[in-house]
Parts: sequence; structure tokens; C-alpha cells
Amino acid sequence: MRLILNEQEIVDGICVYISNEEDIYPEDVEVKELSYNKRTGFFAEATFGLHHKQLMSDDISEGIIQFLEEYHNFNPDVTVVELQFDKKKGFSALVFVNEAEE
Repeated sequence: MRLILNEQEIVDGICVYISNEEDIYPEDVEVKELSYNKRTGFFAEATFGLHHKQLMSDDISEGIIQFLEEYHNFNPDVTVVELQFDKKKGFSALVFVNEAEE
């Protein structure tokens, strides 16, 4: 199965990732920036309380996997995320679930 997630779902994944890392609620996390650079990849900056955290591509992808596992019961062991950016369409994530068995 393949899914395409929009920018808001990527942001949700970032919030879940940070909430799991910091033992806080996802609602307490605010994503301030989501960006892409050809050389460095994807980057996110978020705040929670007085704290600040920066995430790179791998952490963002892991956050999406955690979001899908916790909110939609996806199996993280068979879920792969590919972050994408298009100047016209913006940010998205292509999610492959259980592709090895199909």
C-alpha cells in the first residue's frame, strides 16, 4: 500500500516525535519551520514551552512513522517514508506500507 501525506500530516509527525522524545503532549509542540535544501535535505524547527529542537530528514521520517503507528495502528517495521518537496505543491511524504510482500 502507498499513501501520500500532506504537509499538515508531516507536521503532526514532527509533533508526535518530539512529544515522545520529551515526554510531553503533541499539542504542546509548535513547528516553526519546515524547509528543504538540496544539499542538506529536510529540516524542521519546533518549540515546546521555552525549549527549541531541530530535526533533520531521518527524525522527520521517524516522526511520521510514529504518528502512523500511534494514531492509525500502522506497523512501523513494514513502513517506509520518503519525504518530498515540490516548489509548486510544497511538502509531502510518500509512505510505503508492506511493499516487500506485495
